[in-house]
Amino acid sequence: MITKEQATDSLPGASAGLRFAACGALTAILRVQSVDGTVLGVSNGRNLYAFNEVRARALVNLIQVPQSDKVCYFDIAVWSGWYPVHLLWVGTAKQNHLTVFQSEVERQYRTEGLPVLSQCNQG
Repeated sequence: MITKEQATDSLPGASAGLRFAACGALTAILRVQSVDGTVLGVSNGRNLYAFNEVRARALVNLIQVPQSDKVCYFDIAVWSGWYPVHLLWVGTAKQNHLTVFQSEVERQYRTEGLPVLSQCNQG
């Protein structure tokens, strides 16, 4: 039969000092992980926001892109892949005022204009 003391002892045979040290080490690891994860998340969040803003500006202003650069802009800034199929999806999003085609957002990105993508402006 297990005694009450044995049932509550998570590390049988370990001294109180060892349990305290193990708990302290675990707490330290969790704190470091939390701080590093938060810093990395905020940093990556800013980068992702900037990247998505360029993509949105390119998509909203796609009509201004010269025909020779249109596929490049679409593949790099908007959606890599087969251009004609994705262009149909853009038409659906625009027709239904989804995401960047909501009135205020679209107006803001149109005002900011087409982003310059050095990969596409070779000629």
